[in-house]
Amino acid sequence: MYNDTDTATPERLLRLRDVLDRTSMSRSAWYALIQRGEAPAPVKVGAAARWPESAVDAWIRRQVES
Repeated sequence: MYNDTDTATPERLLRLRDVLDRTSMSRSAWYALIQRGEAPAPVKVGAAARWPESAVDAWIRRQVES
């Protein structure tokens, strides 16, 4: 049930093309990382795959730091 009194900012969910733009990766390379457990897995929204923005941003930070 939806609670409209919840004031927390909702997590932004990114489409695959947004993730690929941010990471400068190809679709196949991104999915290969997911298969190896090295990149965040998508969440399903209906039939669509989406990635939490915070998870993608954290993954990018880890890549830059390593």
